[in-house]
Amino acid sequence: MHRTRIAAVAATWLVLCGSATAQENLSLRCATKEPDEVERGRIDNDMRVTQELRHSAGLSFVSAVVPVAVHVINQGSGIANGDIPDS
Repeated sequence: MHRTRIAAVAATWLVLCGSATAQENLSLRCATKEPDEVERGRIDNDMRVTQELRHSAGLSFVSAVVPVAVHVINQGSGIANGDIPDS
């Protein structure tokens, strides 16, 4: 029983450390490299400058509508087969 518990704790630790390390370097879903703190600061500064330029040119806006289309592949009719309800 004691060995099983140690093995379970060790396996959990390895999984958590491995996933934390992977998240620090790459997003597991899209493989986009996470910018470091200096790069994030540069991006924030660029965004601020762009917003100020747009505002001074009278091009600032409060919100935007982004049209989204979804293509659903299903196996037949009904939610169990992949249909998405209108709600």
